[in-house]
Amino acid sequence: MSELAGTVPLFDAARRPLDPGEALRVLTERYATGADRQAWIERGVTLPLEQAVLAVLADPQAPPACRRAALALTVPARRLWEQRAAVLTDLARAGGDSWSEIGRVLGVSKQAAQQQRTRQDDVVVEDVAGVALGGPAARTAVWLEANGTQLRALASMPAYHGELRDLSMDVAVAVSALSKALYLDGDAQVLAAARALVAAVERAHQEVAEWQRPWVAERTWAYLGALAEFLTTAP
Repeated sequence: MSELAGTVPLFDAARRPLDPGEALRVLTERYATGADRQAWIERGVTLPLEQAVLAVLADPQAPPACRRAALALTVPARRLWEQRAAVLTDLARAGGDSWSEIGRVLGVSKQAAQQQRTRQDDVVVEDVAGVALGGPAARTAVWLEANGTQLRALASMPAYHGELRDLSMDVAVAVSALSKALYLDGDAQVLAAARALVAAVERAHQEVAEWQRPWVAERTWAYLGALAEFLTTAP
């Protein structure tokens, strides 16, 4: 038997990387105030990544656990900025900028700018909930970073109106899935669940005659309409 047998555990929890989702929850618990605090307590909405990290940098008395949490968040932050750079480069190219011009802005040669853009396609970003975001999903990642809080606010309105559940079994399942995503999952899952709910309601309207549909309050329809309209802005 090896001399190390029995002395080094096969699985050492202390050696695991700190989960970015858990890191963000730690920082939200300590630093969220005002409306951010209310959103965290009532719906589990965490602070935006950059805001959470900046809160630690601004706190000279930050506990060691918070400093470690902020450090852990720099990993997905770096990857997310790589994806943002890729999107901005593509927009510049679509707008007519040459590689020489892009390279000048970045302070590199045009060849280096092209190579950098190629490398960015290989970057896979994980949001703080562990959702893989890479390549074609870069625009969605940028959109979620800017609109995640508003998405959750709009999605939470129709999710808890019981009358929607009576429209159809598919709608009831979609409402439950959205409610779960709002409490337990990241913004990417909330976006998918919100889209699924809107689609399920649209199917119910097509499949059920108007006189057979259960009553739904006008306010609920207004909430759902606002959510559906907002979702059209997502990639």
